[in-house]
Amino acid sequence: MAPIKPQDIARGQAAEARFQAWLEASRFPYFYIDQTMATFARHLRGDLKRPDFFVGIRGVGLLGFDVKAKTVYRGQIFFDVEEVRRLANFGQLFNVSIYFACLQPRGGGAWWAWVPDLALRSPAPATPGVFAVPVRELQLVSFREPFDVALSEALRR
Repeated sequence: MAPIKPQDIARGQAAEARFQAWLEASRFPYFYIDQTMATFARHLRGDLKRPDFFVGIRGVGLLGFDVKAKTVYRGQIFFDVEEVRRLANFGQLFNVSIYFACLQPRGGGAWWAWVPDLALRSPAPATPGVFAVPVRELQLVSFREPFDVALSEALRR
């Protein structure tokens, strides 16, 4: 796996901060997950990826969210096949439903993609390590609404 560029790290951290601020404003309980290797079982490091956030839903349990700064290209968002596989493995092993929360780097729209749905896709023919997903197939989310409104809409899909 290629090293992540510093500017991409900064974009990802900004997206995570926006997501966290939204959870705070919505007054939802959450955990922001430490992604350092020392906090992860050594024998699972190549097979699993942790989501960035766990959000507590009263009477239901936890939902995982892996937050990404994603730019829409030609009406699509691109996901790394290996990352989807590793998140799906995590969800199955720990019995937790995981979503990608894709935030545009310059603000504006956000989309949720349920990881198990992505894991069933075939990679893009031109780029075998990537899933190309039209945004019309994803759940559009507004940070102007509370988290529970976005969640309710996502669960209806």
